[in-house]
Amino acid sequence: RDWSSDVCSSDLAIAVSFIAAPRLARGPDRLLQWRSFHVWNLHPMYAINAGHRVFYTTAGSQGPWVVMSHSLCCDHTMWEPQMELLARHYRVLAYDTRGHGASDPWTTPYTLDDLAAEAIAVLDAAGIDRAHFVGLSMGGMIGQTLGFTYPDRIASLTLANTSSRFAPEMQPV
Repeated sequence: RDWSSDVCSSDLAIAVSFIAAPRLARGPDRLLQWRSFHVWNLHPMYAINAGHRVFYTTAGSQGPWVVMSHSLCCDHTMWEPQMELLARHYRVLAYDTRGHGASDPWTTPYTLDDLAAEAIAVLDAAGIDRAHFVGLSMGGMIGQTLGFTYPDRIASLTLANTSSRFAPEMQPV
């Protein structure tokens, strides 16, 4: 199926599952290739959380909100292919977790509860009462924490390549 042609609400989870996959080019004998997504807001937007700026961007103008949270060592741009497709039927927000992309760095330790509070600060700044939340890896851990801590703000969770805990060998020493 050519995912660039249409996306309906039942395709949400399928479209999101193509994380970091190149967009399919149209035409015979074409190689898979990236196509830059140019529907981003032209002005950077920031939420303020505990005195730090958290960058976010949005796309789409209709439908329910879908919020996308990236994995460790990435930023909001990892979601460009999905945002392009989803923005046809949803309002989509991607943000940079603290210390990533255009968000401010942090010099103090923080927890998953802190990262969930940061996501809520982004939703509040964007005027979003309730959203479908998509998280990859670390973003999935944030999503799980949101689901437990702020269930009234989360319409659904789509989680990929994530965990519900840190393994003992990953704990700080």
